[in-house]
Amino acid sequence: MTPTSQQQGDFAPVAGILFMLAASAVFVASDSVAKHLSLSFAVVQILWARYTFHLIYLAALTKPRDYRRLITTRAAGLQFVRSASILVSSLCFYVALSYIPLATAAAISFTWPLVVTALSVPLLGERVGIRRWLAVLVGLGGAMIIIRPGFGVFHWSALMPLGTAFFFGLYQICTRKVSRVDSPQTSLLYTAALGALVLNLVVPFHWDPPDTMGWFMMLVLGVCAILGQFLIIKALSLTPAAVLAPYGYVYLVFAGISGFAVFGDIPDAHTIVGSLIITASGLYVYFRERLQARLH
Repeated sequence: MTPTSQQQGDFAPVAGILFMLAASAVFVASDSVAKHLSLSFAVVQILWARYTFHLIYLAALTKPRDYRRLITTRAAGLQFVRSASILVSSLCFYVALSYIPLATAAAISFTWPLVVTALSVPLLGERVGIRRWLAVLVGLGGAMIIIRPGFGVFHWSALMPLGTAFFFGLYQICTRKVSRVDSPQTSLLYTAALGALVLNLVVPFHWDPPDTMGWFMMLVLGVCAILGQFLIIKALSLTPAAVLAPYGYVYLVFAGISGFAVFGDIPDAHTIVGSLIITASGLYVYFRERLQARLH
């Protein structure tokens, strides 16, 4: 039976959501591999593998006649800031994974939607009402519940996911602006190229020769990086970002499952409560922004 246009229209949002959920699962798999590699290798070397293999895969999948089009950008400075921001964000997150459970690092880093809200005022000229500012403060309070500074269980590495959130928020702001003039493929290329360039300059000072399994896991890390990006692009091509945004929080569920299944980490009550507060705050900001967009 040939589906009607109405059936196809109904299917597209569902398909996009499924691609978004698959992307979350792939990114959790990638972060789990990175955490496992951190037991044997320096963070710089793990990042080198992610970005270098990501660039190699991207170059292999790009037709030679498309290279000139992809490297042409109308916002070189913005592409640099965007690519540098995601590189620093990844560095902070991988450092955190070396010391704290995946679910804990993920929960704290998911304050990034609140960072986007805060940065949208000076960088995008948007207006943020008192309710959304309160949601930002509540979300940061949720992060403090997880970190618990001053209660004898604080470790400096717990601050690194806050760095992840800040720079990922900046990355998102830059992505919004650069998407007006450059294609997603161009942005992907610049992200991979800058990270690979910087890390290839630094990694010789932190190099530890991997064995066969080490190389294999590094290859998997690179595959997951580009596969996750592809799934997000595919999801966005089928379903509006406004519909997909809440499903990004499924990453926290997958992170908790992976942390327990792979590393035996069981989130404590503070992590669970803090995660729920962060999620609720982020979703409130999201729905509030949608409401404001409809009113204007």
